[in-house]
Amino acid sequence: MANTYTQIHLQFVFAVKHRTSLISPVWKKELYLYISGIVENNGHKLLAINGMPDHIHKQEEHHKKQSFKEEYLEFLKKFDVDYDEKYIFREPA
Repeated sequence: MANTYTQIHLQFVFAVKHRTSLISPVWKKELYLYISGIVENNGHKLLAINGMPDHIHKQEEHHKKQSFKEEYLEFLKKFDVDYDEKYIFREPA
């Protein structure tokens, strides 16, 4: 009898509060190793990790062409998600 295998790839984006550029190039590698350890210690496999000063996921080169906000709004439109522009990327009060 044949075995059935499944696999799912997830992309997580962790953003710094208020999208402030707080992730320093000096210690971002340590942060990536820490997150990688959490993922692997929970029995999962991390394929890639990368980020920008204000968020983490694997697309540093990509964001040279398109900002995170532009990409986010594109996803909302692509997947037909209703949203109100006044709630997208609000400045901190």
